[in-house]
Amino acid sequence: MDFYTELMYALREWQSRRSDVKSILFERKKTLPERDFPQFHQNFKGVIENYTELEAVLKKYSKLPIEKYQTNHKLYMLIAIYGLLYLRKADYAITSQIVELIKQTTPGLSGMSNGILRSIGRDKDKLQAAPLVDSIHPELHDALAADYGERDVAHYLELARDKAPIDLLCLKDRDTVQADLASRGFESEQLPYARFGLRLTGQIQGLFEDEAFHRGDIYVQSQMSQVVGSLIEQTEGKFVLDLAAAPGGKSFTMWRHDPTRQYTLNDVSKAKADRIQQNLRRLRLEQLRVTIFDATRLVGRWIGSFDVVVIDAPCSGSGILIKQAEAKLERTAKQIRELMDRQSAMLDHAAKYVKKQGFLIYSTCSILMGENEERIEQFLHRHPNFRLQAIELDPVLLDGPYLKTTPFDGQFDGFFAGILHRVD
Repeated sequence: MDFYTELMYALREWQSRRSDVKSILFERKKTLPERDFPQFHQNFKGVIENYTELEAVLKKYSKLPIEKYQTNHKLYMLIAIYGLLYLRKADYAITSQIVELIKQTTPGLSGMSNGILRSIGRDKDKLQAAPLVDSIHPELHDALAADYGERDVAHYLELARDKAPIDLLCLKDRDTVQADLASRGFESEQLPYARFGLRLTGQIQGLFEDEAFHRGDIYVQSQMSQVVGSLIEQTEGKFVLDLAAAPGGKSFTMWRHDPTRQYTLNDVSKAKADRIQQNLRRLRLEQLRVTIFDATRLVGRWIGSFDVVVIDAPCSGSGILIKQAEAKLERTAKQIRELMDRQSAMLDHAAKYVKKQGFLIYSTCSILMGENEERIEQFLHRHPNFRLQAIELDPVLLDGPYLKTTPFDGQFDGFFAGILHRVD
């Protein structure tokens, strides 16, 4: 199948909600030629992340109302517009390939499509300098602005157009892994706030085929995710439950910081459990236990069984919009309220699993106060036998007793975490 046709069908699959972004990329990685996958990944996520803006550009240049476009035709046009505005590829090559595909499916519209794409190509410098709209759901925009103000949100959305860095958790000695990767052209720098972390500074292509990846020396995980995992060192006790673990990264980091504990990685479905198991096999961590339970429902046999329970809660993803293609477009006020209800239910059940004098770690990749400070404050009101424990890290990562970073200056992803200590 032609590359752009494969891309168009993948976007249709995402648009119809049959699969999420990660699942689609996972499946295509197995079926596409190795040389094509990095380009496919970039185009697929790029169109989704900038979908609203691409639609606005098409609407501006098309005399045909956008709602009258057939689905395939519209997606081909959005793919082409993304290529013209964001990729380093000759305009004529993108335009000619897409127009040829349109000619095969809707021949009567190929001339109009060619004219639109050529006009956009002529105006691309102007369009790149002043985008017509931000690719973010207006209700998510309003929620962010209510907490942080329009100025910070506008700057954040500008930063979120950049490409996310690739950070690695080293499962073996960091210096040794860094030197080994560099010997094959993968240059990196050591992350300042993640003791076992590297950030790639040069080439990325070929990383997932590299011997270090297949040996289980590295796991792709952001600096702030690794910082959250390091909080295990500020707790005590042998038995640890990661309640919403997939794909496993927080537990892998916790194990790296303290391999003497016994870890149980839980998630809600067999598909998520399978992803965890796949990563455990690659990282040679099969001794970590995997279970399948819904974290919003009470598991009787777990009551009072764990010294530490970790909730990396499902959230809006508002702190990592640079990585969350779907969150930018789809997070409505109703969805955010539903997520907060789910977070509260998970906290309430998790509290029952914590042994006396045990710990509960709650984290999100959100910067919305309703998903963070307000969840913990309400939890403490419902559970007076827990106390908020001040986190001890570099002050730049802290906001009072919490780990809290914001993405407004481009230095960090937006992350939040709190440690709750059971004191009865």
